[in-house]
Amino acid sequence: MILATNEDLSQAVAGGRFRQDLYYRVNVINIELPNLRERIADIPLLAKHFLEQICQESGEEGAQLQR
Repeated sequence: MILATNEDLSQAVAGGRFRQDLYYRVNVINIELPNLRERIADIPLLAKHFLEQICQESGEEGAQLQR
């Protein structure tokens, strides 16, 4: 199971807004990923990926990104 949030769940548990038992079940491996605005170089790669995926699903060919 993969979960994502922009909240600090440990603080939410301390504040009583998130169940402690659930927190310990989902907090096995924690991967922190910087915001996309901090990874500007990833935007063209993501755009290309999603454009190719949409073209494949719709049967279109030859669509390319312009820079």
